[in-house]
Amino acid sequence: MNAKEKAKAGIWLLKQAVLEFIGDHPNGVKPSEIRDELGLTCPDESGDFKDQVAWGIHNMLFVERLIEKRKIDNRNHFFLANQPATKN
Repeated sequence: MNAKEKAKAGIWLLKQAVLEFIGDHPNGVKPSEIRDELGLTCPDESGDFKDQVAWGIHNMLFVERLIEKRKIDNRNHFFLANQPATKN
């Protein structure tokens, strides 16, 4: 497997992990929960952890219409596309 194939496989695996995690939460999941639970952070020069990895994956899935964003209590939550929220 060459470098490009490895990169594509890695992105595919990350997307699948995020989709699975969101699918396990039918009432939606906050972006920070995805980031923290799946470890999708990266440190910057100062050692602070940022969300670039998580947001990149979220954006890809959103553009591909695999997830959707809804406001709950004035905060963004992600759902699988076309998945109705369930009652608690």
